[in-house]
Amino acid sequence: MQNANSQENEQNIIENKNDNTRTSIYFHPAALITGAANDALLLFSTIEAPINLFRSVIIKPSICYISGYNEYAYDFDLHLEDPIRIGTDVGMRFYPGEKGDGLYLQTQIGLFVVFAKEYTWGYNEYYDLKFKRTNKFWLDVMGYIGYAKKYSRFSVSIDAGVGLEFIAMKRELIGDVNLSIGFPLNKKKY
Repeated sequence: MQNANSQENEQNIIENKNDNTRTSIYFHPAALITGAANDALLLFSTIEAPINLFRSVIIKPSICYISGYNEYAYDFDLHLEDPIRIGTDVGMRFYPGEKGDGLYLQTQIGLFVVFAKEYTWGYNEYYDLKFKRTNKFWLDVMGYIGYAKKYSRFSVSIDAGVGLEFIAMKRELIGDVNLSIGFPLNKKKY
């Protein structure tokens, strides 16, 4: 009888391990809703490819469009209108509990291109605005702490992070909060 219970426990451990080592894609519904409420399109996703139960490779492609004047860019003395940011973050997620879910720490670096109309004020009697198309590179380095719970058909994660972003040779301290819902891309092997 004890041997049967031992085999059942081993099978449960193997099943749990297989669930937490499957590649998943996460979507960020809170970003989409927040963007829509602010005349912006914020499409974020996260692909998690576990190496083992301790670490996973993270790839976070994103497209962001903000309608109208971007006040955020004002901090950088960039006067941008209708900016579109396209790129990806790449990083590692570490699960200290070595279970492939639960508490995690994450580091990542991102490279993006921002396409926009840049304008300058003409200081003459007409206060003319002058527009030109511009492309700017955006680099960010971030660190996160979060929690992920993985089930057989979906996963949920929430995290918060801080880091630095660099755009047009200037830097800024930034914060980020994510709520994501993930789905496995591959099925169990048994």
